[in-house]
Amino acid sequence: MMYYVLGISHKSTDLSHLSRFYFDEEKQEKFRHLVRTQFEEMVMVQTCNRFECYLAGKDAQPGFLRQAVIRFLDISDVEFDSIFYFKSGRECVRHLLEVVSSLDSVILGESQILSQVREAWLNSQARGQVQKYLNRLFSTAIRVGKRVRTETSISRGAVSVSQASVQLARNFFADLGEIEAAVLGAGEMGTLALRHLLAAGVRRPWLLNRTPERAVEMSCTLSCRPGGLEQLEDVLREVDLLFSAVGVREPLLSVEMIEKIMPARRYRTLFLIDISLPFSIDPKINDLAGAFVYDIEDLKQVVDQNLAERQSQRSDVLNIISEEISDLESWHSQQSLIPGIQAIHKIRSGQGDFLLKRLSQEGTSFTPGRALELMGARLSHVMMRILKESDLDETARARVLKILQEEAADPNQPEA
Repeated sequence: MMYYVLGISHKSTDLSHLSRFYFDEEKQEKFRHLVRTQFEEMVMVQTCNRFECYLAGKDAQPGFLRQAVIRFLDISDVEFDSIFYFKSGRECVRHLLEVVSSLDSVILGESQILSQVREAWLNSQARGQVQKYLNRLFSTAIRVGKRVRTETSISRGAVSVSQASVQLARNFFADLGEIEAAVLGAGEMGTLALRHLLAAGVRRPWLLNRTPERAVEMSCTLSCRPGGLEQLEDVLREVDLLFSAVGVREPLLSVEMIEKIMPARRYRTLFLIDISLPFSIDPKINDLAGAFVYDIEDLKQVVDQNLAERQSQRSDVLNIISEEISDLESWHSQQSLIPGIQAIHKIRSGQGDFLLKRLSQEGTSFTPGRALELMGARLSHVMMRILKESDLDETARARVLKILQEEAADPNQPEA
């Protein structure tokens, strides 16, 4: 049984192509029906950054798959060759293990891909599209993903500005659940910062936006206190930590504003993190007692350090992948022995029937010695055929002879 993967990803094309090739359940079933003459098993992995179809088949023709996809998607040969990739055998296995380990992701070490691959596998199981071989491949992949995340630090440390801002905040406070916090701006960056704050344990942070209605709308799904920018000074009197992610031409938080509110705060320490470009917090606020300002450049240093640490883990991840590939290949080798093992059991069963028949024919003259003679003759016949007729190279033939010689020299016989 051979493994294959056909796919496109952020590395081979842009997102516009990826969106064109989305397969819903109906489309997946139609494609499965199209290729089932060549492939017994199929799993489709679809994310915002990749579309991949994993297949298993005994006598599949790769050219058939290429033409089937071209016809099914109604694209040209040139377009197919420019954006799709195709891997088989060991390359296919290694690719999947690198995908689930996040080595092939947009962000090295991201953890979402593991659950996405697992969900794709379970969905294909539910549709009856996977059997023995893809089940083994994907169970190996999930194990690799878990090992990578527990045995290496490739997924640790923030690698986005919004994540890094919360990581930085953890350096200020022992417990983020005990502080008051606020976010300025309900755009993409502000929303991400808010989500990361909530995930870190901050309880009902403020969300202030130029359009208060947007903040109110977001408060319906995220646990926050909505408001408008006109509430900024009042909120600054309460909070310990403020993130700013707003688009402004001039700083929104000035030295004069912070000087004004500090007495009301009893000069309690205030941490301000500016993830806006241009800056929305005047960096001169750093000169005031009890006020600390960090900007996007500070956060980029955190991100760069974390990315460097993740890159340093790549070799450890590749070692895990190599170990698991060896185990999978060993399992495949064992599967190839199954027909031989079944034949041995059949020979043994047939020999028993043969001996019972001879017993009925020869009666009392059929002695235990006669039975052993007949069994030995059968065994010798089988082994002589293997040695004479099998297409063994010299190395394999030498190994077989060595095993026979060892068995001949061993007086202890195995249990039946």
